[in-house]
This record gives sequence, C-alpha cells and structure tokens, in this order.
Amino acid sequence: MAHPAGDAPDLTPRTLRRLLSPPRLRRLLRFAVGGILVGCMAVAFAWAADEAQSLFFWITDGRLWLAPILGAVGFGVSALAAQRWFPAAPGSGIPQCIAAMRRPLELVPTQLDARTGIGKILLCLVGLACGGSIGREGPTVQVGAVILAWLTPHATPARLRRVITAGGAAGLAGAFNTPLAGIVFALEELVGGFDIRNRMAVLAAIFLSSAVAIAVLGDYTYFGRHPLDFAAGAIPVFLVVAVLAGILGGLFGRCVLALTRLLPWLFRRFGRWSVLAAAASCGLAAGLIGLAAGGATFGTGYEPTRLALEGGQTLAWWFFPAKFAATALASSAGIPGGLFAPSLSVGAGFGAIFAPLVGPDLVPSLMLVGMAAYLTGVTHSPVTALVLLAEMTGESRGLAILIPAVGLAWLGSRLVLRHGLYHLLAERILARADWNPSATT
Repeated sequence: MAHPAGDAPDLTPRTLRRLLSPPRLRRLLRFAVGGILVGCMAVAFAWAADEAQSLFFWITDGRLWLAPILGAVGFGVSALAAQRWFPAAPGSGIPQCIAAMRRPLELVPTQLDARTGIGKILLCLVGLACGGSIGREGPTVQVGAVILAWLTPHATPARLRRVITAGGAAGLAGAFNTPLAGIVFALEELVGGFDIRNRMAVLAAIFLSSAVAIAVLGDYTYFGRHPLDFAAGAIPVFLVVAVLAGILGGLFGRCVLALTRLLPWLFRRFGRWSVLAAAASCGLAAGLIGLAAGGATFGTGYEPTRLALEGGQTLAWWFFPAKFAATALASSAGIPGGLFAPSLSVGAGFGAIFAPLVGPDLVPSLMLVGMAAYLTGVTHSPVTALVLLAEMTGESRGLAILIPAVGLAWLGSRLVLRHGLYHLLAERILARADWNPSATT
C-alpha cells in the first residue's frame, strides 16, 4: 500500500530485518571503529604537532637567525623524502581524497595507502619543527581516509567513496572538534552534493571521532568563545572585508598553482636534486620572511590569532602579507602540510587591517569575518567555512553577518579562481594519472 506523500513508511518487520541485517551491522561497526581510530589519531597528531612547533620555538629562542637555515634544510629533506618514499604525501591531503573519490579503484591504493598515511604525519611534523606555515588539518583528513580504507579492503567503488567521505570528514571533525563542520565538509567538498548512502555509518564515524577528541581534550572550542557582534554602521565595512578577503583567497590559490608549475622549471638544471633545491629555496625564503616578522609567521598561526581574538595583542598590518607569502611558499614546496589553520590566520590578519574603521569592541568580529571569507576564497566551500567558524568560536548569533560574508567571498573569489584550490589540485593528480598510469601521484 502506498504511503501518503510526506508520510514516513512504517517500520515493518521486513524493514527492520533489512536495517538490522548482519552485513549492515558489520558495516556500521566498521565505520564506528574507524571513527574511534580516526579520533585517536587526530588527538595524537594534534599533540605531536604542538610539540613540533614548541621544538622549533625552543631551538630559535634568542637565535631567530637559525630559522632560515632550519627552513631550508627541513623543507628540502621533507620534500625529497616525500618524492622518494611517500609520493602521495606532499601538500594538504584533501586533493588526494577528492581525486580518489573520482577514481577509487585506481587511486585509493596509491593516494590512501598506509605508507602514505605514516609519511604524511611524520613529514608534516618535520615541516612544523622547521617553522613551516602549514597546518595539520588537511593531513588529518587524508590519514582519516587512509584508516577507513585500511579497514575496508576489497570494497566496491561506491563503498570506497563512502569510506573516503567518512574518513575524511571524521578527520576534520576530530582535528577541530567540529562534528557539524565535518558533515558539511563531507557534503560540500568531498561529495559535492547531498546524496550519501549509508548515512548512519558515515555519521557514526564523524561523531565518534569528535567524541574521542572531546573525551581526551574536553568540550573545547578551537579559538575559545568569541561572540560575533556587529553594529549597523559597521556592516558596510564587514561586507567590504568579506569581498576583498574572498578575492585574496582566490589570488592565493592562483599563486600556489603558479608556483607549483614555476618551481620545477626554475630548478630543472639540478636534475634529480631539483625537488630538494626548490623546496630548500622555499624554506629559506619563508624563514627570511619569518625572521623579518620577528617570528610571527612561523607555524600554524594559531597562537597569534587566538591572542588577537582575546584582545591580548594586536596583529600588525604587515602580518597579513607576511603570513600570506610564507603559507604560499610552504604550500608550493612539495612538503606535506595543510591550509586550514594558516588560512584562518591569514584571514584574521587581513580583517585586523581594517580595525581603525570600526570600534575596538568590533575588531574580533571583523577578524572572524576575514577568517571565514578568506577560507571561502581559497576553498570555494562557503558553508563549510561558515559552520567551521561557528563551531570553532562557539558562536551562532553572528551567523546573520557571516552568511552574506561567505556568499560575497565566494563570488569575489570566482572572479580570479574558477574552482576551489583543492579541486584544481585534484585535477592535476588525475591528469598525472592519465599521463602515467603507473605513477603513484
């Protein structure tokens, strides 16, 4: 008998038997176990990343002139090791997941294998220990997908896509303690739509990963709790910042795409050592930028951003261009490292430039708008940026200004970047696979 439109079908015994069938329960259990493992990995990786950054600042304490040397050596060694032993590890990790989603049978064994996951973590820590302007969130996404893929051998293409979706989203949720952003990220960035089968299995992985983070670290917000306030007279400033930050996010994407093409050509004369030479040059340049900036651009940028949001310090006008350049160099050097945290820091620095145009009480809110808008400009994922900022700051009342801000940022970014940076980099991975099917990246 047909059910009236809008009515849910009855849970008949036959339907219950199908929902509780052993194959479905095994699948749910596998995703649940995977979510717990991803959460444990995310927490351990976060601790190790903090220790790696602390090591860098301990080494350079009173000896900041060492930073360019550390950058050159660390970037060069990391990029060379990635090329030789972990060819799918360089970069954020999210483009690898997107590419694997499109051709799971071909690319999951090369982009999401266990060796890549291990190398991704180790070399990302090396980059942070050398002052690289990189984050751990993108690598956590890729390693999360690696863990779920490892738990699901011999899967069909459709199931592999669900595995990548669940693992990647669980990685983001565990990294930031943002389960809702993990769901939205899965839909907007990885899937590119809103049709995910086995939703309960995917949701189980995401929420259990976040639950592990909460159990270990407590129910925290990444940047603390910051109400997003705005006055009617300051709304035009907020929206102008959003448009400009979105355009700059798109320009960042174009810079990374251009540098990753230009560097191999510039250093081609070094032959087999060209990767090392290019990465070392990027590390040296990023170290010199950090030296000129008094150390403010090294690492993820979390600490100066958090202090500025709390009012403990202000971000100088030069912080934005310096952090922008340092992140572009690190993202183009061929070392493993993510973009989420540095992008948020760059966006905060850009928003802080406009502080004289608003009252001092509105500066943190202006920075939050810059963060959401710049991240949108880089990724072309406005809903993810919106939910991520809301969860990372414990703020929901300010969505009235963030919603138009990320929309304008997306429109502005599209003026200079046709797709989000992650998807454009994924297209390169797919193009290399077409050109050389036996290659691993």
